Amino acid sequence: MSDEKAAGGQSELIAGIERETAEEIERLKKETAKSLAERREATRRQIEGIRAEAERRAEEQARIIRKEAQAQGAVETHRIELRARDEVFAGVLARVRARLAALIDRPDYGEILTAWIVEAAIGLGEARASVNASGRERLLLPAVLKEAERKAAEITGRAVSLSESSDPPLSGQGVVLTSVASRTAFNNQVETRLLRFHTEIQRMIYEALQAEEGSRSSSR
Repeated sequence: MSDEKAAGGQSELIAGIERETAEEIERLKKETAKSLAERREATRRQIEGIRAEAERRAEEQARIIRKEAQAQGAVETHRIELRARDEVFAGVLARVRARLAALIDRPDYGEILTAWIVEAAIGLGEARASVNASGRERLLLPAVLKEAERKAAEITGRAVSLSESSDPPLSGQGVVLTSVASRTAFNNQVETRLLRFHTEIQRMIYEALQAEEGSRSSSR
């Protein structure tokens, strides 16, 4: 083989190596570009997924917070309504007590006292009972006991004997009848009567408040 042929063969070999090298470099470039594009897309999707998950969690947290706030608001509103209702109820009872106390000075209070004594005598169901009342009301007992006996007997069909108690006067308005035979008692004082009708009074106040609220709503 001549030197020229050897040199030519070497040149073709080098040229072939260069072509293969260039082709390999180009292939690597394309693969690298493709890989980078795929990685960028995967990263983008991952970022989008993270963002979507964060938004979902944020929305879920916001929903929970809103729900808790609404529940807390409802509880607080209910608490305010109950407190307002209790204040109205206490105010009504205070006015009732004041009005009943003012009745003692009226000339016809003896009729009210008689009715309370008769009611207590019927509730006690004894033939003989002593009657106690507050200091101011005790002054009226001598004038009303006979009438109370008559009305109690008329209602029950049994004779009832009532006498003024020898115990100290009561501190609160109203009467207490005590059986002479068994010492059982029937309390018909104002505070006891209010407790007895507590549920009914509450119902009346609640209905009045509801009617007032309905009237305000319709006028808006």
